Amino acid sequence: MDSSVETLLALCCPGLVTGSGSPPGLRNPGLMEDVCQRALRHGLAPLVADRLRTLDLLDLVPSPVRQDLESSYIETFAKNQACLLELGRLGEIFRKLDLEFLILKGMALTATVYRDPGLRPMDDVDILVAPDQWDQAVSTLEDSGFRRLSIPESPLAGRLKEREIRTMATYRKGVLVVDLHSRIGKTGEPMLSFDLMNTGARTRTLESLALVCPAPEPMLLHLLLHLDKHMHRGLARLSNLVDILRFVSDPDTSVDWEGFRDLCRHTGSESLCAGWLHVLRHRFRRPVPAVFPEHTPRQNTETNLERWLERADRPELELIPPWRRSTYRMARGPGEKVRFTLSVLFPSFAYMRYAYGIRSRLALVWFHPYRIIDRGIRYLGAKRRTRRERKTH
Repeated sequence: MDSSVETLLALCCPGLVTGSGSPPGLRNPGLMEDVCQRALRHGLAPLVADRLRTLDLLDLVPSPVRQDLESSYIETFAKNQACLLELGRLGEIFRKLDLEFLILKGMALTATVYRDPGLRPMDDVDILVAPDQWDQAVSTLEDSGFRRLSIPESPLAGRLKEREIRTMATYRKGVLVVDLHSRIGKTGEPMLSFDLMNTGARTRTLESLALVCPAPEPMLLHLLLHLDKHMHRGLARLSNLVDILRFVSDPDTSVDWEGFRDLCRHTGSESLCAGWLHVLRHRFRRPVPAVFPEHTPRQNTETNLERWLERADRPELELIPPWRRSTYRMARGPGEKVRFTLSVLFPSFAYMRYAYGIRSRLALVWFHPYRIIDRGIRYLGAKRRTRRERKTH
């Protein structure tokens, strides 16, 4: 692993390598700048700014980078505060209609682990609802002024079954983007149902707003599944790993490890979680007990993790077809990689984004002979209809 990556993880997770003190080498100007640049690319800038301020090392950061770190905390705090206000209004409407819902991932971690709206940037808020209340939740969002973003826009989306389309939808109102789920996981992957995630749910308070979050066991399982899936696809960032490292070390989470093992067996993710717990225990020295027997098959998580960390900052081009951009959104960080499939029968209108955090998006239109023929037929048909209408009138 790169020394700057090791230092960044140690800085974001106190006690990871060097105990409660500051990680070694931070007083080296070159290493400090490299660590801060990686933090900006991987969504860790607000947390790094707060840690450097606590360790009284913020003055060692070069001036332009220091301004970016400080502004990232302010921007994250302001955006998350606005999202919390809108989320509070939406939660009141849901409760009046007796709609059960859970807050997942970023906002749940902010309330559970970080406890500061300015430390954890997030692009959206994930909400999980019961499948039998999906239609009511969708109509409630639309009546509350939310605009749907994830409507399929290509005939290729017809490959998706109706039950797949009804498991996730994205809505936006102002700064708040809501990912509405009726379950976690797709066909062929470990499934986390609403009933499973809702078992033992706890209420967390963030900025005087009560948020219903899953119990520590299903939350940790969800984080591990999310990181593993996105790591193999090249979509993960170091912030996803930091979330898990801080989660398992937080004394308030108090994971029931026996219950977590039973949950992994129930969802068929025992091998995956056994590999990750082995890495957390031996690679990162986290307080994770050996809950799985020694003979339990576990995937080679450590090799996959090291390989991902080595290529985490490799510049790549992102190509996302329109029928999948609602799922993958845009490439948001370094090393992100999306499988791009060019159809024979349909054109591909893709977004490309450079992996080093450039915010501008370049739209590419791939002209396919079939599309040109199709457009020509439609054009001639429209002209023929126009001539007929003129003759009629």
